[in-house]
Amino acid sequence: MKNVVVGTAGHVDHGKTWLIKALTGTDTDRLIEEKRRGITIELGFTYMPNDENLDIGIIDVPGHEKFIKNMLAGAQGIDIVLLVVAADEGVMPQTVEHFDIVKSLGITKGIPVITKIDSVDEEMLSLVEDDINTLIKGTFLEETEIIKVSSKTMENIDYLKQEILSKAKEIGNKNTDKKMFRMPIDRIFSIKGFGTVVTGTMIEGSLSTGDEIVLYPSMLKAKVRNLQVHDKDVNSASAGQRTAINLTNLKKEDISRGDVLAMPNAMETSMIVDVSITLFENTKRRLKNNDRIHFYVGSKEMIAKVVLIGTDEIRAGQKAYAQLRLEEEIALKRNDPFIIRFFSPLETFGGGLVLNPKPKKHKRQKEESIEAFKLLDSNSETEALLSLIEYGQSRFPELTSLKRIIGDGTDELLKELIDDKKVIFVGECVVSEDRLNNLSTKIVEIFKENQNNNTLSLGIKIKELNSKISNKLNIENSKVVDEIIKILISKKVIVTNDVYLNLPGHSVKVDQSKLDDVLKAIDDQKFSVNTTKDNKDYLIYLEKKGALIRLGNDLYISKSNFDKAIDLFRKLSQKGGVSLGDFRDELNTSRKNALLILDAFDAKNITYKVENLRYFV
Repeated sequence: MKNVVVGTAGHVDHGKTWLIKALTGTDTDRLIEEKRRGITIELGFTYMPNDENLDIGIIDVPGHEKFIKNMLAGAQGIDIVLLVVAADEGVMPQTVEHFDIVKSLGITKGIPVITKIDSVDEEMLSLVEDDINTLIKGTFLEETEIIKVSSKTMENIDYLKQEILSKAKEIGNKNTDKKMFRMPIDRIFSIKGFGTVVTGTMIEGSLSTGDEIVLYPSMLKAKVRNLQVHDKDVNSASAGQRTAINLTNLKKEDISRGDVLAMPNAMETSMIVDVSITLFENTKRRLKNNDRIHFYVGSKEMIAKVVLIGTDEIRAGQKAYAQLRLEEEIALKRNDPFIIRFFSPLETFGGGLVLNPKPKKHKRQKEESIEAFKLLDSNSETEALLSLIEYGQSRFPELTSLKRIIGDGTDELLKELIDDKKVIFVGECVVSEDRLNNLSTKIVEIFKENQNNNTLSLGIKIKELNSKISNKLNIENSKVVDEIIKILISKKVIVTNDVYLNLPGHSVKVDQSKLDDVLKAIDDQKFSVNTTKDNKDYLIYLEKKGALIRLGNDLYISKSNFDKAIDLFRKLSQKGGVSLGDFRDELNTSRKNALLILDAFDAKNITYKVENLRYFV
C-alpha cells in the first residue's frame, strides 16, 4: 500500500478544518479552546478513506499567524498541499506566508482550493480566482486546476477527492528500509496503563512492534510496545504514515517536541549546521552576518546565530551559504528542509536546506570554506560526498559517519570516487587522495629531518614513526597512522626491511675505523657506565645495530658486557633473590651503575623485583 500525506495551507478561518471534515467525515479540532474560538491551534490528523488501496493521511495545520510554529511542525512530510483560499476574502497574508513555506520545504504537488463558494457571487469568485493565479504564477501549482468547493453544501467535494487520489497516485514509493527509520515527534502524552505515547509523520523507513530505537539528540534508548495508524493497532508502519508509537523505557518528561526517533547509530547530532538559505522574494527583511533567527526544522524550533559564508548579508530573493550556530543539540540529515523567522518581530522570511548536519567551524571568507559549500550544494551527490571527506568535521571521517550524513547510496558514490582516484580507504576511514598526498609530503620531511639530525640513521621503526607522525601532524588516532604507513609502503613512498622504515635509496656511509674506536671505548668501560655525548651518531648507529644497549640518556653499555652481566646475575640467583648490593659487588662497580643495569633487566623482562630482591623471570 502506498502512503501519502496531504496537508492544508492557508489563512486563518478560510475553512481548512471544515474542508477536511467534508473530505473525511472527521473534525480535526479536538481542543476545547479550538471549539470555543473556532480556529485551529494545534495540528489535527485524520485520513481519507478510498477504494484505490492508498493510505492517505490528512494534516490540518493552523492558519493564524500566532500558531505558525505549529503549522511548521506538521509541514515536513507533506506530499500534497491543499492551498485553501476562502471565496469571501481571497488571498490574505497567511495565504502568502504559508505558500512561501510550502515552496521552501520542497513540496511539489498540490491543489489550489477555493472554499465557501456558497457565500459569494460569480463576480467575487472570479476575483478570488485571479488572486490565486497571480500568487501561483511561476510555481509548481501554475498549471494546476483551481477547484471551487463548498463544505456546507458539499459542492465539488467528490471531485476534489478524485483529484487528490489522482495526485496521490503520482507520488513515488518512499524508502521503507527499516534501518532508515526516522520520525520527528510533534506530540507527546501519557496514557494510564500504557505509558508514553508520541506521534509524528514517519518521513523515512519502517518500524515494527518490538523494535529497539533511539531518541535523538538525547541518545536515550527505547523499545516499541505498540503502534497505531489511523487509531488502529498495527504490527508495523512505514514512511508516509501518521504514526502513534507507545514507548517503553521513556517518560513523557524525557521527550521534547522536535526530538527525533531513529534506529541506533543512524543519525549525527550537532550544535553546528551547514546550510543554504534563500529569502522569500516578497520579504522586506535582510539577513545579516551574526543575526539571530528562529530556526524550524521537522517539528523542532530553536534559536540560531547565522554565520554567513562569503557574504555579509542576504536580501529578498537571494540565496547564500551559512553556518548556523544552535543553542542546543539537534539531529538532522543532509537535504532536510527548514524555515527561518526573523528574531523580533516574528516574521517568516526564508528557508533552505541542510547541507552538512555535522560540520566543523568555518572561516567566513576563506576560499576553502566557500569551495566546500559549493561542492555540498552541487547537483552531484558524488561531489557533495567528496566535500564532506575533504572539508568535513574530521580529517579522517569514518564510513559509518558518512553514511549517517549521506544515507542510501553512500557505497556506490564512494566506489565512483575511488575509481576516479579521488579518495582512498584508510582502515575504516576515508581520505581524499589530495590529503593523503599532502600527508605523504610531510612524512617524507620527517625522514629527511631524521637523517639530517643523524647521518648514520638506519631509519625509523614503525612505532617510533607512528609517534613522530602523530605529534608533528596532530593525528590522534594511532590506528589511522598505522594504516597511512602501510599505504605509503605499498606506494613505495617509504620502504622497509622489516625492522626500519626509510626513504627509497637511502644508504649509510660509515667510517669503520671510527666505529670500531667508539665501540671499543664503550666496551673498555666494562660495567662502569659514563655519560657519553661525543660521537652521538655512531652511538645511535651501534645501538640500532644491537652492539650497544642504552641504559639512559647518553648512557650505554656494550652488548657483550650486558650479556656478561646477565651471566653474573644468573650465577648469583642460584642462591635465591639477588640484592642490589650483592649485584654491585659482583660487578665491581658503583651502586648507580648496578641499578641502571638491573632496571634494564626489568624493562626487558629478564628479571622481576619483589621487595628488595630480584629474580630471573
